[in-house]
Formats: sequence, C-alpha cells, structure tokens
Amino acid sequence: MKTKLLHAAVAWLCASLFATAVMYASADPAIPSAAAPLAKLDQATGSVEYSKGGEAWHPVTRSKYLFAGYQIRTGANGSAKLLNQSTGVTQTLAANSVVSVTTSGVQVVRGKLTGGESSGSSFWSALVNKFTKAQRYTTVRRSATELCKVETISNLTVSAQYPEVVWMNAGPDCSYRVKIGDRVADVPVSSTGEMIRYRLPGMSAGDHPFVVQVLQNGHEPNVQDKPSTLHWLSADEAAKLADQEQKIRAQGDDILLASFLEDHGLVVPAMDTYRAYIAQNPDENDLRPLLIKTYNDLHLNDLKNKEALAYTASNAAAAPRARK
Repeated sequence: MKTKLLHAAVAWLCASLFATAVMYASADPAIPSAAAPLAKLDQATGSVEYSKGGEAWHPVTRSKYLFAGYQIRTGANGSAKLLNQSTGVTQTLAANSVVSVTTSGVQVVRGKLTGGESSGSSFWSALVNKFTKAQRYTTVRRSATELCKVETISNLTVSAQYPEVVWMNAGPDCSYRVKIGDRVADVPVSSTGEMIRYRLPGMSAGDHPFVVQVLQNGHEPNVQDKPSTLHWLSADEAAKLADQEQKIRAQGDDILLASFLEDHGLVVPAMDTYRAYIAQNPDENDLRPLLIKTYNDLHLNDLKNKEALAYTASNAAAAPRARK
C-alpha cells in the first residue's frame, strides 16, 4: 500500500514539475496567440482555397473561420460568401479573386467582393467573448491535484438526446459511485481513457443534485466538495432546441453548432463536437481554445493540459514562419 501511494505521489510531483516548465516555456512572447476570428467563409462553390501566410493552399469544403494571416482565393468557377467581423456585412467573393485577412479586416488583393447584407453583431460578439474566455486556459499551469478525487461541472443540461455526464478518470484502481437525488449507481474501474462517461437514466424534467464519489481499492468514498446540478430538459424544451439545432446543422458549421450547444448548457455534446472537429481538422489550431475551454468547464484537467500543450506547440512551430 505504501509503495502504491509513493508511486502515485512521485507521478503527481513529476507531472507538476513538467507542467510548471511548460507554463514558463509557453509564455514566450514570440509565440503568437490567436485572437477571435475576423471573418467567416460560407457557401463555397467551385474552386475556393485558403492559405495561412500564403504558403500551402487547401480547398475550402465547408464553413471556414478566418484569422489574421489567412488568404482566400477563388478559381475561374469559384465563389463564396464572406462575413466580415469588423463590419457585420456578408459579401460575395467573385471568381478569380484573392482576399487577405489582416488585423484591420478583410482586404481585396485581386478581383472583387460584391453586394452587402448586414448579418447583425450578436453572433460575433458572442464568439469574441467566448474566445476571450478561452484564452485564459491555453497555458498549462501548475495546480495542486488531490489524488483519487474528481470534480464535476457545477451546472449541466442533459436530455433524452444528450444524457451523458463526464468526469476525469481518477486512476486505474478507482471505481465510482454516482448519486442523483436518491438514486445510486456504481461505475466500474476504467484502466484506459482520460475521462469517465456515464449515461444517465431517464429522469423527470427539472433540476437534480448530482454527486460522484471515488472509491480506491474498496476504501471509503472520496466525495466531491459540492454537489452539481443536472437540469433535465422537458419534452417541450428539448423539442425547441432540437428544431434550432437542426437548422444550424443544415449550415454545415460545426463550430457554430458546438457554440449553440454550449450556450444552452449542453457542454458534453459541445465538447464532443469540438473534439470531432479538431480531430478532423488538426491544422485548425486557432480554434483549439474553444475545446480547451470546455475541458476546463468540465474539470477534465488532464485533457485540458494535453490540448494546451498541443496548442502551444503548434503556435511555436508557426512562430518562425510568422517572423519571415
């Protein structure tokens, strides 16, 4: 028993020292940090490509968020809708055109942007606020970790469509006891995976107290400090959200979908949507802070630190190109 505790303590100490080293390394001011996107590209048809810094060009196949340093070009049969964050106006990017995104906005290098339709400012203001908050969590910071103890998000919306809750895997010899009001369920040990998923049984609409206890080798449960609150959507609430969600899915914009879910308290499916997007688009490092934020909100600290390291490493690799 003493040996196991010693090994666990050593592992925790090593992780803390490593995290501290990363914290100072990632504070390098030469490493660029992404602000909120400055434009959004939609409805691309024909030959439409994007580039970061004008080096490699890649086809645009779905909605694309554009940051400073991006360029867009269209071929002879290409066109797209471009929403400019600074003006709130959507224009059509014509064929044989090139535009550059700078901190000052969108600039036409060749060809033309035509038309102009106001898209409102609520979408961008919400996204800018989310990015501002997300940037707080992109640096790995040293924090005291209590062995074999987990936390869950304070408030989480769940439903028949999205019935999962998650928490950090406390270790290969830890099992869990879930308490939802008067209900109790045991969750077995998971030797793999950085998080535990638990599918909730059907519940009545409204709020329910939720607690996760950790048991290690049969020892007394280690209880989280404060119960969380689960809000189970009523049938009417779920139907209204599903209708809005379907309209967003039709736009083919996974970031907008994840943001919508997150704004309505459905943080677990929001996290899953961000995860899938980053996995499918690993070069979209500028959008990674949104995933990091959901990990932070869900107290998935190991995953948060892992993504923060990936974010910092990608920015560090991009820094020499940015200085050229």
